[in-house]
Amino acid sequence: MTTFFHADSEIPEGGTQYSGYSGAMKCMMTGHGDVALVKDTAYRLYCDENEDGVADGPDWCLERDEIVMLPSFGQAPSHPVMYDPARMDDETMLVIQEALLALDDDSEGREILNDVLNTAGMVASTGEEHLGTYSDAVSNVPGIQAYLEK
Repeated sequence: MTTFFHADSEIPEGGTQYSGYSGAMKCMMTGHGDVALVKDTAYRLYCDENEDGVADGPDWCLERDEIVMLPSFGQAPSHPVMYDPARMDDETMLVIQEALLALDDDSEGREILNDVLNTAGMVASTGEEHLGTYSDAVSNVPGIQAYLEK
């Protein structure tokens, strides 16, 4: 990152003020960064809960017309559900997986998914299916290879 952009460029550590989607937005909106890589729903979630274009989030949020949202150019995989096979057997994992997938079957289950997990649904997949071409896309981020080789 630092060799591609400049010496002060960095990928923030988790838990620091500029980590995560809200941190990326805060970094950009307070003038510490030029670009924030976020989900298309991030502005609404963190800065405009009423969806009226008026910032009603933290004081660092800019008004909607003060930022430029670029068209989506890719899709990141969703957050996976993971388990520790040393602590959970395959049978228990399958019972939990089926229970989570069954939440998609009716409106009450979908409401639980939305309210508790902030997702519209669950899909069973392998790690390879889940990541798809995402790792190829990430490998094209300027400076990422040098950062990962540190």
